[in-house]
Amino acid sequence: DSGTKFRFVNAGGASSFAIDDQGKLWVWGSNGFRTLGIDDEKKRRPRPTENKHLDDVVKVSAIHTHVTALTADGKVKTWGFNIKGWLGTENSDAQSLLPTAIDFDERALDISNRSLLTADGDIWRWGNRYFKAGDLQWNWFWFSRKPSRYYKNTGAKKLFVDDVGVL
Repeated sequence: DSGTKFRFVNAGGASSFAIDDQGKLWVWGSNGFRTLGIDDEKKRRPRPTENKHLDDVVKVSAIHTHVTALTADGKVKTWGFNIKGWLGTENSDAQSLLPTAIDFDERALDISNRSLLTADGDIWRWGNRYFKAGDLQWNWFWFSRKPSRYYKNTGAKKLFVDDVGVL
């Protein structure tokens, strides 16, 4: 509705996401890989639709096949296509229609593309990793279905990860 105020917007592939000032997640666009995280089979949502499966969302990070969300209590939830552990849930299903919490005991401070940052500066990643820090070669075969520590005590307060590595 026209009275909704958004504090965060993100787009991944053909899907778009916005978080309103109440922490509700709004989704629209393509649902081809189930990236909208809503429990229906519609392929497209032309207008913003509330995702009623999440509350108190503070950030969302999306790419064309899967989505990661961070809630105010530091929990991380993922959904979408799950090839090579992209959802970090240890589930081997091909995709997840609804947001599912990853199995991680610490509170996340920030998220980005299959990665999370803890308050002590540790960066944890899951899914396939194209390049492992410290290596001088491409590593196309390594993947983990659950978060594993990638960097320790970085001192970072924000996180940005693309498909190649941590920035």
